[in-house]
Amino acid sequence: MTTLRMPSLSDRQLWDYLHRHRGEMQELLETLVRIETPSTVPAAQGPMLALLRRELTQRQFRVRSLPRRKTGSHLFAIDHHRRPFQAAQLLVGHCD
Repeated sequence: MTTLRMPSLSDRQLWDYLHRHRGEMQELLETLVRIETPSTVPAAQGPMLALLRRELTQRQFRVRSLPRRKTGSHLFAIDHHRRPFQAAQLLVGHCD
């Protein structure tokens, strides 16, 4: 499994990276799409969140689960290599 941490890349290098990992990314996306996560059953989100946790952990992210009472849990992930006060991007997702 490759890490998402990448140095500054040129457009061509980024294109090459994405092209090389296209199959792996497509397979993960297909797996995520097939997981049933109905909005009315928060516990059903467990398999999706477990898969995302595993994938992020394998890519050297520190992952925390933030349990919720009436909805599915939240995942909070930080790049293992991130230094304090270093700029970062926020990625927000939703599954149900």
